[in-house]
Amino acid sequence: MNSFDKEDIKAIFFENYEPLKRKAFHILGNSEAAEDVIHDVFINVWKKGESLAISSPKAYFNRAVVNASLNYLEKHKNLLLIDPVVLPEGSGVNTTDDAIALNELEGNLKKALDHLSPQRRVIFSLSLFESMSNSEIAKHLGITKKTVDNQLGTALKQLRDHLTSYMNLLVEFFPLLTCLLFFS
Repeated sequence: MNSFDKEDIKAIFFENYEPLKRKAFHILGNSEAAEDVIHDVFINVWKKGESLAISSPKAYFNRAVVNASLNYLEKHKNLLLIDPVVLPEGSGVNTTDDAIALNELEGNLKKALDHLSPQRRVIFSLSLFESMSNSEIAKHLGITKKTVDNQLGTALKQLRDHLTSYMNLLVEFFPLLTCLLFFS
């Protein structure tokens, strides 16, 4: 196990800042939040300094950034950093009733996503919005594929339960999401 002095931490920071920021950004979907997370991780390590003993700095910082990003999401869970609702062009919103129904659906979709744990929300977002495979998500977050499979399955069940009464609107406006939720 290695301990770190201030110069080691400084070198690790400059060497790994950009890849760690990309990792945090991928989880959070927000550049400023990603920078905040990276700075918090390195400040915490800086404070611990030589008392911190780890065998693999790269693995340690990757895991620390993932954990800090998930904690950030939990702390700020009322802020949805990744906007899940992107209405396709020519979506068929022709009447005021359609617009009202769509607004209600969007609100309920956001509520349903807010009910997911931060890790589940990240996994679901990476799967649906970033089109990452379960293996890619596992590698990206530093967790097992089995964990991703389980978390994604649970997320889909929770969303399905929350959005069942909006099936007709989902089919009309979000056919891909409907297939994912109800036919997978």
